[in-house]
Amino acid sequence: MNFDGYVLKRHDQLRDTYVATTPNSKHETLTVELIRCDTPTGKNGEPSSDSLPALWKKHGFRDDVLLSWWHVTPEVTDETGVTRFDYNPQVTPEHQLDHAYVREATEENAVVLMSEIYKRFMSA
Repeated sequence: MNFDGYVLKRHDQLRDTYVATTPNSKHETLTVELIRCDTPTGKNGEPSSDSLPALWKKHGFRDDVLLSWWHVTPEVTDETGVTRFDYNPQVTPEHQLDHAYVREATEENAVVLMSEIYKRFMSA
């Protein structure tokens, strides 16, 4: 997949690594891992009852059980070389999972996530 503002650095079956083509106003650089996660299924083909998506539904965080979803890891490096994990829409300021951004692993949802990360990065 291709995203505005990024170049693909590494690709394998379930994980892609992208690098932002432009530093932000703080002279930070951005690398994002986009990881496809698949829900384990039982012998009957149904999602495993102890999978994360099943537990999210069981505990009221979601109304559905995702069969796949995107996990993102944005790494930001400042001009002194310090790396931290910022600008992640899947994590709230209180360090909780933001289920509004835990989305089915489709190309359209990958665009939403990568665009939101880039917007937050460039607005810093």
